[in-house]
Amino acid sequence: MKKGITLLVLSLLVFVGANGDTNYKYINAWDTDTYFGHVIYPEAKHDGKDAVVLREGLRTPEVADLNLPLAPGDTIRTSERRCEIQF
Repeated sequence: MKKGITLLVLSLLVFVGANGDTNYKYINAWDTDTYFGHVIYPEAKHDGKDAVVLREGLRTPEVADLNLPLAPGDTIRTSERRCEIQF
């Protein structure tokens, strides 16, 4: 019984580890797998005072929502609200 549970846990860990890197794509070139960072806590109320991400090469800012991927060259601008980023 213990061998079966151990085998199940190990196979689950291998499966999750093999598929875990597919969520992170480089923003400016989606065909590469370069991961830089993401927003882990936005204090967003969608009233125009939220933290925004200015992408390199784009004119309009993007609201920094939860799990928004970040790439080199991005600029994060905040007002009076918090925004946590994990690199």
